[in-house]
Amino acid sequence: NPSSVMAAPVSLCHVACCANSAAGGTVSWGRCGLLAFGSCHDVVLYDPAVRRAVAALRGHAGRVNCVRWVRRRDPSETELVSGGSDKQLILWEWKDMQVKSIPLKGHTEAVFAVDAVYQSDEPDLNLLIASAASDSTVRIWSRHGSEAKCIEILQFGNGFVMDVCLSFLPGSNGLFIQFQKALILAGHEDWIRGVDWAVCGEDLFLASCAQDCLIRIWKVCVKSKQLPETEDDSIKLKENVFTVKGR
Repeated sequence: NPSSVMAAPVSLCHVACCANSAAGGTVSWGRCGLLAFGSCHDVVLYDPAVRRAVAALRGHAGRVNCVRWVRRRDPSETELVSGGSDKQLILWEWKDMQVKSIPLKGHTEAVFAVDAVYQSDEPDLNLLIASAASDSTVRIWSRHGSEAKCIEILQFGNGFVMDVCLSFLPGSNGLFIQFQKALILAGHEDWIRGVDWAVCGEDLFLASCAQDCLIRIWKVCVKSKQLPETEDDSIKLKENVFTVKGR
């Protein structure tokens, strides 16, 4: 008799989700303590301290390929950027368990790399965002308040940009004017898959990793004086000099 059967209680005991296997940029661990990663069409925020997902940010209509927390000097990170196969970026603000989002549209193919930096330490923080897509372009976006727009497009012909990373030159005031081609750093013998900047005092270091199984460290510094030439057979580091206009 169906009427005499008691319904068994059902409760949720575990939720599992895995990161997309797009590239290394699909996972970003912020100084705020949260791990952000793309899972299918969502950006999942995971708290390792309590071992659970605290939020799933929904807005992409395609696979999330890259996620990056926007770095601040203090650990109170509240914003992150994601890019997906739906050809768009989304700038997320996660604060007090509330989420706000700003979509950035313009790429004609899937977005595979993103990065962003704050241009000042003022309360109304302005953002400079870079995105790379399989349309062979890198787009530069500027966010002021609640509005964001594309301010520059870097064309790479038939090239495919695997990663992007932003940093200001040592001694600069953090104001962006325009990107200009300065140098081509030759050395890797296969595709470069990742780059990252690190500031150390007045010097700027660039780390690059490639499919040639090598990680190269490049130093960018202000050239103050000409070093004397030596005639011995000692090993020397190769030096390239470039100038920056409008700094």
